Amino acid sequence: MGITLQVENLDRIANMFASLPEKLEAGVKVVGDATAYSLVWEHGSARMHKPGPKTVLSTNPAGLPAILSLQAPHGYIRINRQRYVEILREQFSQLKLDGSPRTWTSKLTKFLNTSADLCADVISETAPVDSGLLSESIKLAKVGDASLAGTPNAYGDTQLDITSDSWL
Repeated sequence: MGITLQVENLDRIANMFASLPEKLEAGVKVVGDATAYSLVWEHGSARMHKPGPKTVLSTNPAGLPAILSLQAPHGYIRINRQRYVEILREQFSQLKLDGSPRTWTSKLTKFLNTSADLCADVISETAPVDSGLLSESIKLAKVGDASLAGTPNAYGDTQLDITSDSWL
């Protein structure tokens, strides 16, 4: 004697999930004049070959020797990796994906934007202070922001993978 189970309307479930976006991203960006030097504080100066009175020989995110500021001898973004993970865990614990998958995109967008905004606050608080312009220029890059497209720059990839010790 065999048992047969018949499930109908699986196509409806597949269609509900198919309506979800394949990828959602939010992040942190630097706007205005500070974009010209914001990553020098993290990656080091390419112009300097030995430390000066306000700099120190350290290591950049690629693991290579670099001249960095005494204010941020190990950068100011990557040093907060553990805090970013804590923020994501905290915000994820509040995420409720109940109801229809049609509502999930807006819930996930809110989760990502809130998490990235809190990470931007952390980066802003630990940014080196010269004129104060850098700290004020660190902003949320909301889901869909064009700056998240990964525009190449002199430093190469500038997306930090918080799950490892490397930049994407």
